[in-house]
Amino acid sequence: MKQKFIIFMVFGALILISNKMYSQPDSLKNQSEQVKAQQLEDEDRINDLKDEKDAAKAEAKEAQQTERDATSASHESKSALKKEKKAQKARKKADEQSRRAEKARNKSAEN
Repeated sequence: MKQKFIIFMVFGALILISNKMYSQPDSLKNQSEQVKAQQLEDEDRINDLKDEKDAAKAEAKEAQQTERDATSASHESKSALKKEKKAQKARKKADEQSRRAEKARNKSAEN
C-alpha cells in the first residue's frame, strides 16, 4: 500500500513538474505578446501626440501669419490716413491761397 502511494505521489509530482515546465513557455509567450501589444499601443500614442503637436504648430504658424497680416494692414491704413490728412491740408492751403490771390487781384483791379 505504501509503495502504491509513493508511486502515485511520484507520478503526481512528475505530472505537476512537467505541467509547470510546459506552461511556462505559454506564459512567457503571453507575456511577450502583451509587451509587444503595449509597445504598439505606446507607439500609436506617440504618433498621435506627434500629429497633434504638428497640427498645433501649423495652427500657431497660421495665427502668427494672420497677426502679421493684420499688423501690416493696420500700418498701411494708418499711413494712408496720414497721407489723406496731409493731402486735405494741402488742398485747404491751396484753396486759401487761391482766395487770397483772388482778393489781391480784385483789390489791384479796383486801384
